[in-house]
Amino acid sequence: MSGHPPVATVFSIVGTLLLLDRAAFFEGAIVATPPVVGCGVIETDYGKIPAPSPATLDILTRHRFPFTSAPINMEMTTPTGAALLTGLAERALQQYPTMVPVRVGHGSGGRDIPGRPDLLRVVEGESLPAGEERMIILETNLDDTSGEVIGYAVERLFAEGAVDVFVTPALGKKNRPVSVISVMTTAGEEDNLIRVLMEETGSLGVRVYEFRKVVAARKKETMLIRVGERERSVRVKTSTIDGRLIAQKPEYEDLAAIAREEGIPLRFVDEEARLRLSERRRGYNPRGGAGGGCPPDRTNAANSARDE
Repeated sequence: MSGHPPVATVFSIVGTLLLLDRAAFFEGAIVATPPVVGCGVIETDYGKIPAPSPATLDILTRHRFPFTSAPINMEMTTPTGAALLTGLAERALQQYPTMVPVRVGHGSGGRDIPGRPDLLRVVEGESLPAGEERMIILETNLDDTSGEVIGYAVERLFAEGAVDVFVTPALGKKNRPVSVISVMTTAGEEDNLIRVLMEETGSLGVRVYEFRKVVAARKKETMLIRVGERERSVRVKTSTIDGRLIAQKPEYEDLAAIAREEGIPLRFVDEEARLRLSERRRGYNPRGGAGGGCPPDRTNAANSARDE
């Protein structure tokens, strides 16, 4: 263990877990910045070995945990430290995650490190209030990329977890037509998407913007609508802000499935669903018709489609 006596190693592990437990850190998410591993040669009980030690590198590799280095001729991350970090942290971030800071703590190792303090910093924070998110926009301009390549890149970005991807036509340098690819992602997830964007498009640079996004509270529920002679289930997404209704939208996939099975246009099914939503908002609950209730002077849209 790079010269650490067994008692010190046990104390490091148990003491760290005890402190984190007392601070209630295990009730939240633990993230870390990439550790600095150092370089040069280090002394161990078994002789001199290059830094970082093989055990440290093996632990970081097994967990695919990113690290960085510094031109300092000493061991900066021990195997014990690497094991604790990779076992406790959910992921490594290049920058601090967006949060409201609550407490900050510092610890000193007491070593003489040229040009920098030997400090460990821990920041406790609260996540943003519900309905508010910090998002990242990635952008790059493409002026020599085919539509097929751009389309495939969009598919890959969605598959890798992008929240949204859109392509905007524009004019670039020397009035050349360009395509601007914009990728929306949550803070902390941008590094992988930057890699995918550059690999798939050949872009040499990606712009990164952080912005604040206020979102409505959303919930999904199921309602019944009558299409033809049958009642069908449709999922509905309801959005509210501070308890006030903003929008209600039937799920496209459910409406499309009903239209295909019934052999009628999608717009007729959508009309039935939206009528049912309107009736529910008014507290209207008549008998017969769409979802158990079309007004007497309004025929069922599915039957109308068949009659036509």
